Parts: sequence; C-alpha cells; structure tokens
Amino acid sequence: KVNIEESFSKVTTASSDNSNEAMEALISLGYSASDALKAIKACSFTKDDCVEDIIKQALRKITF
Repeated sequence: KVNIEESFSKVTTASSDNSNEAMEALISLGYSASDALKAIKACSFTKDDCVEDIIKQALRKITF
C-alpha cells in the first residue's frame, strides 16, 4: 500500500506546493497515489505553472 504522505515528499521540484496540490486533486479524482505520483513526475513544469496546468499535464500522462 502506498503511503500518500511519503509520496508527497518524493515530489521534489521547484513547484512542490503546486505539485502536491495537483497530486491531491488527482487522488480525489480517483487515481491511486502511485499513478498520480508517476504522472506528476513525468510532467515538465516550472515554478510559475499553476496547479491547473500541472493537473492538465498529469492527466495527459496517465495511461490505462
């Protein structure tokens, strides 16, 4: 089982607050913490990107 708090700490980017918020949003949409983490790590975003932009990028990365 994936520890969500541990997963959040693994997201180490210039925009960690926004990426953590995006991860929470993906989890609330029903994605697993590990899928959300993989998708966010696969994104390329900057500290200027808003949460919505990170979520959009992550949703494009999630494959079934």
